[in-house]
Amino acid sequence: MSRWRGLKDLVQEAVHEGTRAVERIHLDTSAWPFDILERIPVIQAPVRTVRAVHDLSVSTSYSLVRWVNRAVGGVLDVTLDLMDARRASGAGPRSLHARHQPGQPVERGVAYLVKAEPPEERGHPRPESTPGG
Repeated sequence: MSRWRGLKDLVQEAVHEGTRAVERIHLDTSAWPFDILERIPVIQAPVRTVRAVHDLSVSTSYSLVRWVNRAVGGVLDVTLDLMDARRASGAGPRSLHARHQPGQPVERGVAYLVKAEPPEERGHPRPESTPGG
């Protein structure tokens, strides 16, 4: 699992640093037209407003990518922890699944994901079809 953790860390760091670099380039590249337009007194105030909105939206977008990157990294950490726990207990890859009851919590607070089954197999009747639907 250490190789998977290393790969996860490498990819996560690359995404984090890559988005920081691209964000800087994006803001630097867009700065020169704003700098030129801000020199025109008649439009200086609106250009500053547009620039502020632009810079905020760019920074927010890249921050969101980094946030998702951290969230995915956290999910992968929990997944790898569960896999390590199964391996350490001598359990095969499906034995925890086979012992687990749907709807009950799994170790470390990760919820069991119920396999999608047709409604009638879960004890629910299939809704009647309506004409045209």
